[in-house]
Amino acid sequence: MQRIEWVAVMLDQWALWRLTGSTRMGGYSCPAYNIERVSQTDDVRAGMRRFDPTEDASALKTDQAIASLPRELKAAVLYTYAYDGGAELTAQRLGVTRATLHRRLCQADLRIAEWFDCRTHARMGAALVVH
Repeated sequence: MQRIEWVAVMLDQWALWRLTGSTRMGGYSCPAYNIERVSQTDDVRAGMRRFDPTEDASALKTDQAIASLPRELKAAVLYTYAYDGGAELTAQRLGVTRATLHRRLCQADLRIAEWFDCRTHARMGAALVVH
């Protein structure tokens, strides 16, 4: 199974956002960040992080998509994109083989793509109802 390229690129961008935020001073590197709680959207609402809609909207959506993943897929994404060390060390941290890590990342890609697809169709449906 292969990774979905546009999802992998989006996860790379999300990882950068996690570390730096749109202002290069915020993101998840703020003191209020909790690795166990993926969706940090409430932090933005509470004013604990800055929010630049032009840069952060995509990352926040990606964050929500990751938060919706089952535990083992979410862990694979978090450990792959949040920590250094490459696939071998990430697999060790998770207690799985590299092949299992790759399979979980592929499954996470599929779920994330579906998450975005469902939101796109919901918006399109809502637009049709309004008109």
